[in-house]
Amino acid sequence: MSDYSTPLGSIAIGQGDQATKANGLFNATSPAALYGLNYATTTGLTFGYHGGHPTLSSGAIGTIADGTLTLTASTTNYITAPKETGTPGTSTATTNWNDTANYWRLYSVVTNTTGITGHTDYREIGKMTGGGGGSGTSYAPVTKTTAFTLGANENEVIVNGSASITATLPAASSFVGRKVRIKTRAAYPVISASSNVKPIDTDTAGTAILPGIAGRWVELLSDGTNWIVMSQGGDDNEFTAAVTKTGNFTLATSEQFVICNGSASITLTLPSAATFPGRAVTIKTRAAYPVISASSNVKPIDTDTAGTAILPGIAGRWVELLSDGTNWVVMSQGGDDNEFTAAVTKTGDFTLAISEQFVICNGSASITVTLPSAATRPGRAVTIKTRAAYPVVSASSNVKPLDTDTAGTAILAATAGKWAQMVSDGTDWIIMAGN
Repeated sequence: MSDYSTPLGSIAIGQGDQATKANGLFNATSPAALYGLNYATTTGLTFGYHGGHPTLSSGAIGTIADGTLTLTASTTNYITAPKETGTPGTSTATTNWNDTANYWRLYSVVTNTTGITGHTDYREIGKMTGGGGGSGTSYAPVTKTTAFTLGANENEVIVNGSASITATLPAASSFVGRKVRIKTRAAYPVISASSNVKPIDTDTAGTAILPGIAGRWVELLSDGTNWIVMSQGGDDNEFTAAVTKTGNFTLATSEQFVICNGSASITLTLPSAATFPGRAVTIKTRAAYPVISASSNVKPIDTDTAGTAILPGIAGRWVELLSDGTNWVVMSQGGDDNEFTAAVTKTGDFTLAISEQFVICNGSASITVTLPSAATRPGRAVTIKTRAAYPVVSASSNVKPLDTDTAGTAILAATAGKWAQMVSDGTDWIIMAGN
């Protein structure tokens, strides 16, 4: 006996029907005979084994009948059982033998030309009968680079593809209580082949598993009908290096921080918001040229109407866009409008350059300034001051004075020391401050 005090009855000569007692003891310990060598059916190159009830990788209790395997002569035979089905098999290769995530090791059997010369028992009864045979047996994560069907023992999955990946999840009814974690290292979404995934915030099953953001992860749990998102998270900042664009461009999947520094307006082709729900992109301009979208798919910070405007033609401005699955929504914006720091002096008529924010007029006659179109520079601010007693006027009726809403040409009166700060409202130049 293994213990001094045992719960099993002892066999003693002369105390009744000992055969019945022995059979009862054998029956009580029969779970330990699972896959055990059956001497009654083992002969020559035939290996007999006892059946039983292993705990399969799905968590279900399997039923294995007594059976036999035919061994290969004059070699070492490796007998294993797949955790998914529990049905034993034999091979002279060690492929399944070494795949302990998906197979139980049972026996290694050495043969000669006619029979068995020796065997080693590798069975671990606890793991095969509930102590590790369920969904927790996949210790090593597996990596997927294309569409895949989730294996019975694949519970930790890393997705690292070059496009959207479709995962075929097993029927939730077959894996009640099973947990699976999926993480993506690439900026491509992971979707289910069926509408059987309930997101973390709703009870409506769909196909979305992960958005197209590298570093995101999700934990799924089967409730017997669907796969439920129980938790999710991840590091959205795997796109760490900012990229600089000097001309029109299409936003790549690996680009999260973009600096625009062109010599003209830049048109940006954003990816489909439907393909990248939840993806965030930050764009900044160092040049005084607007950045616009190639499509009307950008919702500004103050309205729900999608348009093309991303950034005005003001150096230092930035914006953060977030995909809501339909459009790219401006979540925050700001920037330093004072990158035009050096004041310039004008002595005659001039056209305001995009790099000129502070202007001193010092002419010997009235000065006419040609302001850029307010429509192309919404939000741009310009301060003009005169040192000479001559008026400063606009070449067009596009300046609204401090005290009226009627646009005209007057900017500064013919008095030395006069100044005005103008801001474009997208239609005219508005004098916001002055004397």
